[in-house]
Formats: sequence, structure tokens, C-alpha cells
Amino acid sequence: MRRPLFGSTALLALIVGLSLMPHALANSGSGGNYSVLPRVVTTVIALAPRGLATIRTMEGATYEVVKGTT
Repeated sequence: MRRPLFGSTALLALIVGLSLMPHALANSGSGGNYSVLPRVVTTVIALAPRGLATIRTMEGATYEVVKGTT
């Protein structure tokens, strides 16, 4: 069984790193840094056990939401 050579691996990494292809940038191309979802200004009016919160929007709508990563 042959082991891959360090030199060929390093050469391949160098070629890929110095390629003429443009590097992808997270902030360019789409015209700005903004969320796809609409932003809503709210006020927390009540907190319940287990991560349940009642929030009210500036327009007066009231929602119950569960704490999460989204």
C-alpha cells in the first residue's frame, strides 16, 4: 500500500489556493447585508416557564412564541 506524498499534497493545496478563480465573499453580489425575512419590532410583555414568551408588535398584534435558535 502506497502512502501519498507530502510534496504532491502540498503542491495541490498551493495550486488550489492560488488559483485564478475569484474567491467567494459573503457580503458581495446580492446588493447588501439584509435578511430575507421581514424584520418586526416587538416588545416582550410576558414570560412563561419553559421558554414561552408573549410578544406584541408595534402594530398591536400579539403572539406567543417558544424560545429557540431561530
